[in-house]
Amino acid sequence: MQLRWKKKDKQSATMVEPERTESRTFQDKSSAAQRFIRNVGDKFSSMVDLSQKVLSQIAKEKEILQGVFLISITENGITKLKYLSGYACVRIETEESEFLPGEGLPGQVAKEGKILNLKAVPEGYVKIRTGLGEASPSSLIIIPIIYENILYGVIELASFHEFTLADEKFFYTISEFIGSQMKIQQGTN
Repeated sequence: MQLRWKKKDKQSATMVEPERTESRTFQDKSSAAQRFIRNVGDKFSSMVDLSQKVLSQIAKEKEILQGVFLISITENGITKLKYLSGYACVRIETEESEFLPGEGLPGQVAKEGKILNLKAVPEGYVKIRTGLGEASPSSLIIIPIIYENILYGVIELASFHEFTLADEKFFYTISEFIGSQMKIQQGTN
């Protein structure tokens, strides 16, 4: 059983649900989204390969310093988000790597099907580490990957700059493409 997403009429101050239209095609996207789609391509050896290419390209396009790609899976009739890959993050074995819908921020984004843009990340919540030191990001954005009303995953990203409305629109646009590629990849495995 896959988690199906349904539109809600109410908007939250922190959750964003841009209008989805069935007739939209990938060709009418912004130039940044088109560049992203072109650079990621459509040939992947696995779901992990897809997720790593997506995170790497997002990092180049939007100055992302850290990211996690969670995939929606169903085991024993229970749908959950499970760690698939990361970008510049240290994955500690004791960290929570699975979320049920509504559990934690990734689970809540999966449940509501809306982008969550956090513009004031508490100090120490997440650390971005380099060879020179470490610091907390100033913002996080969590994006549901939804295609044909099915949740395929969630991407969580951290940056030193605030994510804008234009960034939210970019992520919304590419999330449809990512979802379509995940659907294709699922069919080939």
